[in-house]
This record gives sequence, C-alpha cells and structure tokens, in this order.
Amino acid sequence: MEATVSVIDYIVFAICLIVCVLIGVYYGYRSRNNTSKEDYFVAGRKMNVFAVGCSALVSTFAATVFLAYPNDTYFRGPGIWFCITIGNICECLALAFIFVPVYHRLKLTNIYDYLDMRFNAVVKYYGVLIQIMFTMFYMGVNIYAPSLAMSVISGLNINLSIFFVGGICVIYTTIGGMKAVVWTDVFQTVVIISGTIAICVLGISGAGGIDNVWNDVLEGQRRPTINFSTDLKFPYTFWSAFFGFSINGLTRSGVGQYIAQRYLTVKSVSEARITAFMGQFLSMTLFLAFIFIGLIMYANYAGCDPLTVGSIEKKEQLFPFYIKELFQDYPGVLGLLVAAMFSASISTVSSGINSQTAITHAELTKLFLKDPTPKESILFTKALSAVIGIIFLCIGFLATYIESIVDSVITWSGILLGPVLGVFTLGMFSRRSNSAGAMIGMVVSTIVGVWLKIGNTNYPRSPSVSPPLFTDRCTNFTVEDDTGGMFVTVGKVNDVQEIPVSLYQLSGVYYGSIAFFLTITVGMLVSMCTGPLDPDSLNDDLFVFPRRSISFNFEGVSNYFRSIHHQSSRKPNVELTSVQKT
Repeated sequence: MEATVSVIDYIVFAICLIVCVLIGVYYGYRSRNNTSKEDYFVAGRKMNVFAVGCSALVSTFAATVFLAYPNDTYFRGPGIWFCITIGNICECLALAFIFVPVYHRLKLTNIYDYLDMRFNAVVKYYGVLIQIMFTMFYMGVNIYAPSLAMSVISGLNINLSIFFVGGICVIYTTIGGMKAVVWTDVFQTVVIISGTIAICVLGISGAGGIDNVWNDVLEGQRRPTINFSTDLKFPYTFWSAFFGFSINGLTRSGVGQYIAQRYLTVKSVSEARITAFMGQFLSMTLFLAFIFIGLIMYANYAGCDPLTVGSIEKKEQLFPFYIKELFQDYPGVLGLLVAAMFSASISTVSSGINSQTAITHAELTKLFLKDPTPKESILFTKALSAVIGIIFLCIGFLATYIESIVDSVITWSGILLGPVLGVFTLGMFSRRSNSAGAMIGMVVSTIVGVWLKIGNTNYPRSPSVSPPLFTDRCTNFTVEDDTGGMFVTVGKVNDVQEIPVSLYQLSGVYYGSIAFFLTITVGMLVSMCTGPLDPDSLNDDLFVFPRRSISFNFEGVSNYFRSIHHQSSRKPNVELTSVQKT
C-alpha cells in the first residue's frame, strides 16, 4: 500500500513554518524604529551564548545533510564517519583560537573588511566576489534539497516547493534581521533534534532492533572502518580527514560570512569560543547521527533496494521515500520530519541572505543613495535582503540539474573558498606578506582549482565500486540475471578514452587543501620578490599572535637564523637582546 500524508502531518508542518515567520515579524516589529545596521547584522553584539550556539549548529547542519549523508552512507558505506569527526575537531580548534579572536578584536560586521585592513580593497573585492559565487550556489542547493523531499513525500510540484521555501526565508530574514535569524534557529534546533531522534528510534524499531541493523550492515559490507589508503582518488580516508575535510569545513565556517557572522553577535571572544565549541560539537553529533540513519535505511532495504526496483528515480529521493514509508502509521511525525528538513534549509538560506547583505550593503548604498538618512539606509538594506533572497530562489531552480549534492558542495567549496581561506591565513600569520602576494596567490590557486575540475570532467576518476545492493527479498520484483538478486553499484564514467593516471584523478576533497597551501606559498614568494611589508606599519590586532609573543613571519625566521650564526660566533648575549627586542 502506498504511503500517504495525513492532514495532521500538514498541520504540524504548517505550524512549524508559521512559528518561523512569526518570530521574524515579532523582531521586525520590536526594531521598527531602530536604524542601527549593527543591530540588524550582528544583533548589537548582545546575543545569548546558547542561542548563538544553536544558530551556529543549524547554519552548519544544512538541509543537504538530510538528503546527502544518509543516501551517501546507504550507497557507499559509512566511510565518511571518521572524516566528519576529525574534520569537525580540527575545524573547531581553528575557529576558536585563530579566526574568531581576530574578528572579535577588530569588531567586524563584514569579515571581508579584514582583507581591506590587512591588504587592500582589490584583495577584499576579489575575495567577496568568490565568496558570493559560492554562497549563491550553496544556498540554491539548500533550497532545492528540502523541496525535492517535499515533492517526493507529498507529490507537490518541485518548483512550487522551491518557491515556497525561498519565500519563507525572504520574509522573516528581511523583516527581522539577525535577531530573527538566531532565535528562529533556536526553535529550528528543537525541531531538527526531535526529528532526528524520531527517525533513529522508529527506524531501529522498523528494522527489527539494533541487532538486526548491525547484522544487515555486516552482511552488506558496510562496517564502519578507517581507510588508511594513500591513494588520493578515494575521498574518505585517514588522510582526507586531516587534509581534506578539516580545510573544507573551514572554508565555510572560518571565512564564510553566513557562519562567521554568528560568532560576532556575542559580546566577547570567550563567549564566541563557547558558541564555536557548542555549535561544532552538536553539528558533529548530528552528522554522525545521519550517517547512522543511512545504515538504518540500508537495514530496512537490505534485500529490496528501491532504486534498483524502480521505486525511486534518483539517489537523492531515497531518504524522503524512506521516511514517508516509515512514518505513515504515525500521524504528525512525518510532518515534523519534513518541517525539520525545511528548518535546516530555512536556517542556512536565511543566514546566507543576511550575510550577503552585510557584505554588499555598504558599497551598494554608496552607489544608489546619496547622503541617506539612517532610516533610508536601513530600508535600503532590507530591500537588498529581499533581492538577494530572490536571487537565491532562482538558483534553487537551477540546482535541480546537480547530480551529486555531497560531491558538488565539497568540490566547489574547495575550488572557490580554498584560496580565500589561504589569503586570510596568510594575512593573520605573516606580517611581511603584501597585497600583491595575496592577490596573485588567490588568482593562481583559483585557476589551478578550476583547471583540475575541468580536467576531471574530461578524464573522470576510475569507476568506484561501492558495496553491493540486493533485491533477493523483493516480493514483486523479478531478477532477470544470474546474480541472485545482488547488484554492485559502480560510479558513472563518461564515454572517454582510457583514463591516464594524473592529477585529474585526485578526489575533490583535496581541492580545498591544494588551493589553501598554494595561496599561502605563492603569496609568500611573491611578497618576498616584490618587497615585503614593514611589520611596524600594521595594526597588531590583525594578527593571531601579537608582536610580544611568537609569530610566524619573515622577520622572525630571519632573526632565528641570525641568532644561530651569532651564537656560533660566541656572541649570544648581544643577539639574545636583539631577539628579545624584536
């Protein structure tokens, strides 16, 4: 019998979305006479730590996770679990002790103003341009993901679903600003966690208990392991956890305005660190929970794969198909689950709208308004939010043509934001690096990343063999071959000539690392060749380490080797005094 959506499910779903809109209306009404842009973008830097931690969680935990991670685990196995764990830990430490302290000391609203302070406006605008390109793509994907789920579950046309999700985001973000975004995120955190628990509990029960789940996982060759292979074609390995996922995560949380802006809404660095730790820990927990849900899904379909038998048309439809079947006998729960998916999407997209407005409003205000009053300026800012939201909505329609959500997000975040992460890191650690080095480093690494992607398109990686899928337990499906109902899934490969062994075979998870290290290397070399900066001419707050402590810069390296030379010449006291002064 085909699963149906009950009236109660629609009511629960509608209530959750109405609450989101009402929060936006409430804060919009409260701040109707407030013309402060700082209040609109960073909530006056007075937000509650717990609320910001929840907001950081749901901004990281995008709607793509609902579809991508369970489906990826179902078809490929849970190899990603170690990468997610290590990546989140490294990302959290870097956020708390490198990026957040610098942003807070400078009292930034737009984190890309850092590039203008440290280098120049050209470097800033190039970074902003790249960041906007990725954010538009990423937000479009996050509008598309729950819309696909909604179309599978309810039969609603996917284009109407996309319009619906985008419309909700535009309304409450434009009206309420950052306070509305953060407090809506708190409500959405409750919805997402409740939905996740419901899937795990009822999913395990539907699969016959945890023992049955584990037995099916073992029989299906999906045991959670750590892959120590040094073959860089494989995306989920011990090495990709440290050099792939950790850096890719930082490209979004460390230099992604839509997440970093969250940490600027609290009043101190210590509070910002608490929110970073809280958000990353909860995010990692939910990521692992959805990998586990992928194993539960496999246990449920261990002997009758829906894609093979034609119950679904594409892999991304598996998770919504599963929860529709799982919760058909529990009125209201399915509505809660759909609301959870929409909540993750709405949170991420609303963050994107607010953050892109924060990045662009100053320049666009100067362009379109001459000597605006504070009220005119804030009204223009809200209108700009609405326009950006509509652009995201349009890109959501284009996202329907994306073949793999996980691979696309990881690859393009590395190609586009890897150089940006590299130039921020270069600026925060090197006192001698100049604007020429920063700009050339970003341009070169971006070109190399795009070149690798084009090469991979023409010479795709060898087909990867995933764990087998079975149909031997299907009651209404006839197997027309001699495999006994077993089907081995093989990655899609274009009809091209024999694939040569080259850099083009490199997994997309390493693109971010290549761009990151290449930007720093080229930036330092060019800076040394074109005339390094005088460290005394720069604001000490621009760097991770103040001058009075250890810092990574050309002057420090020079002094270090000079001290070794003088010590060998038996002049340690003179050189020691020199180093201390430095």
